[in-house]
Amino acid sequence: MNRLFYFALPWVLLGLSSTVCAYELGAMVSSQSSYGTRQNQWPQHDLLADFEFNDSIGKGELTLITRLRYGEKPDYNHIETPNNYSDWSKPLWINDKGELSIRELYWDINTNQTSWRIGKQQVVWGKADGLKLLDVVNPQSFRQFILDDFDDSRIPIWMVNWQWIMGNNSTLQLLWIPDTTAHEIPPQHSPFAFTSPVVVPQASGSIPVSVNELELPENLPKDSDAGIRLTSFIYGWDISVNYLYHYVDFPVLRTELENQQVTIYQSLERSHLIGTSASTAINDWTLRTELAFESDRYFRTYTAIPGVEQQDQISGLIGFDWQGWRDQYVSIQWFHKTILNASNNLIEDSQSNTITLLWDSYFFNETLKLQ
Repeated sequence: MNRLFYFALPWVLLGLSSTVCAYELGAMVSSQSSYGTRQNQWPQHDLLADFEFNDSIGKGELTLITRLRYGEKPDYNHIETPNNYSDWSKPLWINDKGELSIRELYWDINTNQTSWRIGKQQVVWGKADGLKLLDVVNPQSFRQFILDDFDDSRIPIWMVNWQWIMGNNSTLQLLWIPDTTAHEIPPQHSPFAFTSPVVVPQASGSIPVSVNELELPENLPKDSDAGIRLTSFIYGWDISVNYLYHYVDFPVLRTELENQQVTIYQSLERSHLIGTSASTAINDWTLRTELAFESDRYFRTYTAIPGVEQQDQISGLIGFDWQGWRDQYVSIQWFHKTILNASNNLIEDSQSNTITLLWDSYFFNETLKLQ
């Protein structure tokens, strides 16, 4: 798709719709800043301006959200030519201080039992907060590592999202995702660059390293992702069963020794995700659980060549949320991950556990939040 056409299309739709019916416009301006004590610098100081347009077209509702990001200093985390975006989803880069992008652009069509959402959008799966088990439909921007909220760090992608209401308590969702956009990884000169040997190959000594760019799958519709989810409310429990056939959005890094230098090749690999989630409320408490099986994941090894090992993994979550005090919210979660049939050559432990604690306090009628 021609990028000029991609950016012109929304404004053509706006012009057509505004001539025949009323519409709604909205805007929100926010600022995000962070300070690095080790580098003694501000790695993030952004001004964000989101503009939203809503209008009815035909039998549906059109939503357009654009985002302007601008920083008064050069962006240390900026990639001048990002290679994680498909041709359909690339932002319009202004310079190293700002960018303009179409955040979301979709058309909603609803009937008595079905709904369609067609276009660039976000889809949220699962019950986990902070670490993702089932919530992997959309890729994520790690440009500021984990400082952004999930709604901001998710990268909206083009898809067809169909839902069918099956009776009063169940809904079936089908996804077709031709957009092959992957995670946005910060560059190596960024303060938020990945440095863990679990993720990044470590060259020994003074051997030069050459990194090849990631090449996204482009054979459509063969390289599309597809997902299905069934949700239901049974005996006080919100339950979902999920399946996603997709390219894992973290690139697999393979290393080879060529002409006395290490060459790193990046590629995206397929995986089958099968999972379930459940939650229920008990007085002031909410219990959340989530379980996910993923096939064909790749893990770094101590061996320089090829440097990765393919295994399956299973992950689980148990979370407790409490709202017993006014204007207070407390959440505790336990995550567990097991790499199945893992060898002793993996850098990452075959089993890992993570515990998270979140405490939100609201003041002045929820106009101020301490987290």
